[in-house]
Order: sequence, then C-alpha cells, then structure tokens
Amino acid sequence: LEIRAMYIAMRRAVARVRRDADALRAEAFTNPISGLPNYSAMMRELSTVLQKGDFDYPAALYCLDIDYFDRACETFGSAVGDVLLIKTLARIKAELERLESEGDVNTHGAILAQPWADSIYLILPNIGGRAQASEVARALRSALVSPVEACGYEITLGLSGGIVMIPEDGQTTGDLIRRGETALRTVRQAGKKGFEFYAPRLDRVAKGRAQLEADIREAIDGDEFQPFFQPKLDLHSGRSK
Repeated sequence: LEIRAMYIAMRRAVARVRRDADALRAEAFTNPISGLPNYSAMMRELSTVLQKGDFDYPAALYCLDIDYFDRACETFGSAVGDVLLIKTLARIKAELERLESEGDVNTHGAILAQPWADSIYLILPNIGGRAQASEVARALRSALVSPVEACGYEITLGLSGGIVMIPEDGQTTGDLIRRGETALRTVRQAGKKGFEFYAPRLDRVAKGRAQLEADIREAIDGDEFQPFFQPKLDLHSGRSK
C-alpha cells in the first residue's frame, strides 16, 4: 500500500513539474497581452521558413503597423489600446482564414507574431509570389476599413506594412527583419498608408537620408550654416508684411 501511495505521489509530482515547465515555456515564447509568439519564437519560425526558402515558390514576411494606434492610445489610454490590438489581430486572423477557405491565395501555415509591444509580424510560408502577397496586403487593409469598437468607443484604424519575399530579399533572418522595417519606414516617411515591397533602392535612399542627417549635424556643430532673411514688402506702401 505504501509503495502504491509513493507511486501516485511521484506521478503527481512529475505532472506538476511538467505543467510548470509548459507554463514557463509558454511565458518565455509568447507575448503576455496577445498570446502571440514573441521575438524569440518569431525568429525561430522565420529561421525555419528561410531554411526551406524556394526562389520559385517564395514565402513572405510582413512588417505591420496599425495606423493611428499611437494616437488612439494617447487619447483613450493603454487599456483601450490593448483591446484595439486584440481586436485588430482577430480581424487579421479572420481575413487570413477567409482567404485560405476561398482558395485563391495560399495562407496555410500563416504565423502571426508580436515581437515588441507595438509591432506585428506576419509570416506566410506558402504564399508563392508577389501577386499573391499583394492580394493578402489588400485584404488586410480592407479588414480594418470599418471602425473598431473598444470600451464603448468606435475608433477608426488602418493597417500599413513592409513586405519582403523569402529568400529573394535576404539570406539571414536579420536582413529580412531589417528590410521589412525599411519598407515600412518608407511608407511612413512619405506620409502614406499602405504596403510597400522591399527593393534595394530603399536601402540606398535610407543610407542617403542618414548621411544627409549626419552632414547637417556636423555642419551645425561647425557653425557652417549662414542664414539669410528676405523681407516681404507691400509694393504699394513699402511696408514689411
């Protein structure tokens, strides 16, 4: 009888240890708000997709940004922001499921991740080409056309992003992430909303902008700017405006 009791106690202890280990593993690899894969988990998934990369049938990585999200958080508070994030993710998932069920675009195996608080990444390992990637981008944009309800507020959002094709646009996970962010930043710096595919010219533009900013800072430090002022005059009265 004592041996049986010891056996049962041991099984319960092992089960408890396994539950605790599973909980720690989930905590280590998921975002606490959304439950999505975090940075570590996303990079692991992205590495797997990259290793299987096929130039004839590429995968795609989307670096996503929610339009007006920061403004909504500043206006209504972080609690509303959390609800907006969760509902936005739900719409994205629903749209991906719709595309898969209709069969026009292969979104099977889609991986949504939230590596940082305000960033969302989408990996489509079976997208197959740029035309299909563009169709997904249009569908995701349309998913947020109608306002999102959060804590009694109707809030208009949107979705923008940078797209990189795998393995065409990068041979390392770091390159893919950086180039996706470059494409997204190009959209934002142009004051636009929507999606942009990465292209090598975007790196040249980004490097040129960074060099220009460095040159301006150096010129300011060296007192190299010489301001000129042109007064505006009224031609009838001769007075300055």
